[in-house]
Amino acid sequence: MLSDDLLIELEKIPAIDVHSHLNRDALAVAHPSEFMLYHMLLYELCAAGGSDRVVAPWHGPEGDPDEAMAQFLPYYPRIASTGFGWCLKTILRDLYEFDDPITPDSYPRLRDAVDRKVRQPDWALQVLRRGNIVRTLTSRRNVKPLVPNQPDPGLRFTFESLPFGTLNWHAGSMKEGLVELETAQGQRIGSGETLRDALSQWFEKANLSESKALVAWIGGRMDTEARSAAEIASLFNKVRTATPLSAAEQACFEAVFFKAIIGAIQGKTRVFQYVLGCINFNTRGQVRLPIADGDVDLGAHVGRLMVQFPDLQLDVLNGYEPAEPVLCSVAARLPNLSLSSMWWHMFYPHVAKNAWQRRIDMVPETGLCGFFSDGYCVDWQYARLKLTQRVLANALAERIEAGWMTQTQALTFARFILHDNPLRIFLPDEKL
Repeated sequence: MLSDDLLIELEKIPAIDVHSHLNRDALAVAHPSEFMLYHMLLYELCAAGGSDRVVAPWHGPEGDPDEAMAQFLPYYPRIASTGFGWCLKTILRDLYEFDDPITPDSYPRLRDAVDRKVRQPDWALQVLRRGNIVRTLTSRRNVKPLVPNQPDPGLRFTFESLPFGTLNWHAGSMKEGLVELETAQGQRIGSGETLRDALSQWFEKANLSESKALVAWIGGRMDTEARSAAEIASLFNKVRTATPLSAAEQACFEAVFFKAIIGAIQGKTRVFQYVLGCINFNTRGQVRLPIADGDVDLGAHVGRLMVQFPDLQLDVLNGYEPAEPVLCSVAARLPNLSLSSMWWHMFYPHVAKNAWQRRIDMVPETGLCGFFSDGYCVDWQYARLKLTQRVLANALAERIEAGWMTQTQALTFARFILHDNPLRIFLPDEKL
């Protein structure tokens, strides 16, 4: 099949991962639970009937890891058909040579297979080489410096932090963040301009110059319509007193905050990586439940702001599928806005393939990056690259068969978005 032929060629392309959480001092897992209870899988396992008491799924259940695995082993067959079930199968088959069904009876053999591999001192480097992953951007910065003759796994660092503003904004956390920022900077914040100045000082202390990008999870809804100074001051007063904002007020405040961030990082970093499209809710069991959330017109508001800051590159990691059409229309017109693969609820084969077809149709290749793993270990970095490559091969094959591209054009495009464009945007000083 054409898609299989393309996949073979795509796997030869050196890949750059533009967003991860890998720890350079612990790239490989110490126990299979670290990839078998990866947060994307863990939510599916819980939905299939597993424990509903996991409070922080991306860290996995606490306690003995084998006991944690035991409570979820009966549920793996129920998620085998999902995209992330396929990723897990790929990890076990390709990396650990384990291709049996996952059951309580087979688990001891699976664990032995993992143990044999991870005992090898260079196991993580083997996985990176097998995936042909040559550079990785990671938010995990607290690592030891490389020592002489230590192999460089190719990790480069981003800065993923804000003084306030997270995926789960609510009145209490917003108040706490605002008051902390005012105290740290010694000034009262009541406008977009004073917020920008305070953030600028905060980022100055953070020394963004050592980072390849500022990364931030901010809400996927904003309203950039002009507001009076009095209206904006009223929003800050509500935040300061922990008064809940209405949906319209929240969207306005998001836009004020977003613009202040962009203004504050001018001259401090070249790239702002904006992660959007997912919001967490707590269930009755206090499980953090990630739900797709955003505004279908978000791209228009983002574009309106980015026109004002032509020297800053905004790199968007989108997890909200309904926002894609407008985001693409903006990326098709602005050279300083790029779309980097798919995040959260868009990282599934059929969703991602549809998104690629639209992006290839609408956006110049200079506005696209092909891969980010969001991984905490090299196992999931590898698996998510495999899924990315397969989906991209399928999308490109369809375009070739329909007469929209030649095979040569398709492979040239794939190399550009998987390697050349990420290198240009994030690592302009490196030569690979």
